[in-house]
Amino acid sequence: MNNNKLFDELNNRFEARVRDYRIEKSTFYSHGESAVLSEGIAYIDAVFNLEIFDRLHKPALIGVERIVDGKLWYNIFEVTSIMAYHLEMGSLRPDIPPLLKWDALERIEGSWYGGNGNRGGENWMSIVAVNTGYRVRLENGEIKVVRDILSPLVGSIAHIMSAELYSHLVNKEGVESISIGNIVGYNVDALIDIYSLFRYHTGIFGYTGTGKSNLVSTLLREALNKLDNLAVVVMDVSGEYPVNIVDLLHDHGVIYLDPSINLERFAESTVHPETLLDQMKNQNLDLNILMEALTNIERTYFESDPEFVTVSTFLESLNELKLKPYQRHHINRLRRIVSRFDGDEYVYRIKDIDLDAWNEINGVLNHLYNQYRDSRSGVKDYISGLIDSINVKPVDGDLNTIYRICRDLLFGDKKRVYLFYLPEVKTARIVLSKIINTVFSFRKKTSGGRNILFVVDEAHEFIPRDTRKEAYTSMSNEAMELLFRQGRKYGIGGWIATQRVAHLNTNILQQLHSYFISTLPRSYDRGVVAEAFSISKSVVDTVVSFDKGEWLFVSHVATRYPNIPVRIKAFNNEFKILEWLSKHKINIQRDR
Repeated sequence: MNNNKLFDELNNRFEARVRDYRIEKSTFYSHGESAVLSEGIAYIDAVFNLEIFDRLHKPALIGVERIVDGKLWYNIFEVTSIMAYHLEMGSLRPDIPPLLKWDALERIEGSWYGGNGNRGGENWMSIVAVNTGYRVRLENGEIKVVRDILSPLVGSIAHIMSAELYSHLVNKEGVESISIGNIVGYNVDALIDIYSLFRYHTGIFGYTGTGKSNLVSTLLREALNKLDNLAVVVMDVSGEYPVNIVDLLHDHGVIYLDPSINLERFAESTVHPETLLDQMKNQNLDLNILMEALTNIERTYFESDPEFVTVSTFLESLNELKLKPYQRHHINRLRRIVSRFDGDEYVYRIKDIDLDAWNEINGVLNHLYNQYRDSRSGVKDYISGLIDSINVKPVDGDLNTIYRICRDLLFGDKKRVYLFYLPEVKTARIVLSKIINTVFSFRKKTSGGRNILFVVDEAHEFIPRDTRKEAYTSMSNEAMELLFRQGRKYGIGGWIATQRVAHLNTNILQQLHSYFISTLPRSYDRGVVAEAFSISKSVVDTVVSFDKGEWLFVSHVATRYPNIPVRIKAFNNEFKILEWLSKHKINIQRDR
C-alpha cells in the first residue's frame, strides 16, 4: 500500500510508539455548577530527531496504527505538546553543584546536535496528543475517513501525517467555499463553507488585541461576496467597524448614528487602528483619504426612542398589572380594544392605532387609576406609568424608524450593510432587540426577501448570563435567544464576538455551530469554551501561545469533517482597506 498521501515526508525518519493512553477527566466549575471534561490522551515516545522535534512544535497530526477487522487503520491524534529527554537528565538534581554537572550537561547538549540522536541513542522525544475521534486508511488510492471510538493500543507504531490528509479532513470545497487563511504548520489554505457560518451561527472569541474585529470584517467581505441574497446588520458600540469595512459602507452601506454623535465629527470619533495608519504612511496614503471616505458614507441619525411602547409591549405590560379579581374585566376590555388593530404588534406603537381606540384605552386606565386612593400603592404607580407611556398624541400612518429600516433591510436592493454605531449600550440593547423582533415578525408573515446576518460585537454587553430588566439586558437576551434558536428556519443568522466568554448566556453559546478562538489568558474562559463546544481542553489551552491573527477554528458544519480543530493564520483585513484606499485615492485625483 502506497501511503504517500497519508504520511509526511519526515515520517521516514520518525520512529515512535505509544507508551500510554488514558481517558483524562477534569472538573470545571461555572457559576455554581460543575461539568466534567474528558479527553483521550496518547503519550508517545520517539527517537530524538532535531528537525522533527522542531516541526512538532507546530500543529501536526499523528496517526497511530490500529488493526480493525483485519485491516490497517490509523487513529488520528492532534499534537498538543512535545518535550526532549536525555538518559542522564534524571541524575541532574538541583542540590548538585553546577561544576559537578558540567560534563553531563555538555554531553547532553552534544547529543541534541551530534550523532547520538540515532536509533538506540540516549535521548528521545515525549509527545502528548489528543484523540480526534477519527481513523483513516487508503482504499483504492483514496483517503477513507470514519468516526471512531476505539482506543489505540500501547506499543502501536505512530506516524506523522501529511498536509494532504489535514487538508482532506478540514477543507470543504464548493461554490460557497472561501479561504480564511493558512493552516499553521502546513503550506495549505483553510477552505470552509461561508454559508454554514451564516446559517448555523458563529462565535469569535479572543482577548483584547487578538484581532476580533479584523477577522469579523474579513469574514463579512467573504459572506457578501459569495452570498448574493444577503444583507448584514452590524451592531457596533465601540466604533471599530466604520474603518474596518469602510469600502463596503462607502459602496453599498449606511450608518445609523446615535444623536449624541456630531455628524461633522463622526470620522474623528471612530477607531483608527495604529497598524493601519502605519501601513498607510508606508504606502504614501494620506489620512485625509480615509477621513474623506468616512465622510462620504451615507449617515443618518437614528431616533431610537427607547421608551416607546409598541402594541406588543403594551400587552406584555398588562400581564404585569396585579389587579383585584373584580377589576380583571378591565384587562379583558383593554385586550379587546387592542385586538381590533390589524397592524404589526411588534412594529406599531400604541399611539399609532386609531384615535378612538387610543382614547378608549386612556379612559380605561384613568378609571382604574382613580379607584386607588392610596398614593403609595404600587399598582397605582404602575398604572400611572402605563398612562404616561402611551399618553402621546397619535399620528395617523406614522411608522416608527425601525419599521422602515427593517423593510429596506429585507426587501431593499441598494444597500447591503446596515451599521448601527450606538455607543450608549442601553440604547444599543433596545435597538437590537426591536430590530430582531421586527425582522422575525416580517419573516413569519411575509414571503421572499433577503437573508439577514446579525453581527454583534462586544456580545457580553447584549447576552450576559446575569440579566437586569432596568438595564434592558433581559430584553436583548430574549431577542438574541429568538435569533439563535429559530434564525436558521427563516434565513436569519448570527455572529457574536467577545473577549468575556465566561459571562455569556450559555443557551446562546450552545446554538453556535462554528467557533474561532484566539488568545484567552484566563483558564476559566478556556474551560467555558471547552465545555460549551465539546472541544478538547488540551487543544483549547494551546491558544495561550497564539500570535496576533492566529485562531483555533472548530466547526460542526463548515469543514468537511466535523469538530476537527485547525489552527489558522487569518488573512489581514487591513490589506483590503489599503487596496481600496489606493483605488479611492486615484478616483479622487481623477475627479479633481
